[in-house]
Amino acid sequence: MHNDCEKELTVKLFPRAKEPPNVINPKWVTVEPEVATLGAQETVYFHVSVSIPEETDAGFYDGMIVIQADDGPEQIKLNIRYCKRVKYEVRPRLDFCSEEVIKNSRKESLTAP
Repeated sequence: MHNDCEKELTVKLFPRAKEPPNVINPKWVTVEPEVATLGAQETVYFHVSVSIPEETDAGFYDGMIVIQADDGPEQIKLNIRYCKRVKYEVRPRLDFCSEEVIKNSRKESLTAP
């Protein structure tokens, strides 16, 4: 975030829930730093991380980060979207190519038992 003003500005970032379904719970969101004071023409970077609990169903989850300055009630809302994927088991597959097939310039593969 960049302060284009000629005076110091203090801003606060905090998560806020959106409407259901599949809402990112504000407790799942970490914003660092939560509050920052920027001098005139100064820039500060915020780190936002989302940690959705294991027991939560797979799918897209929506949330919001609110930016509020100390000099007014106006808020800027940034939408965030997170996709939790289904965990699945990966089964190893081994491919073999026989010398005879290579000599005949054909590419074939056999799956190992």
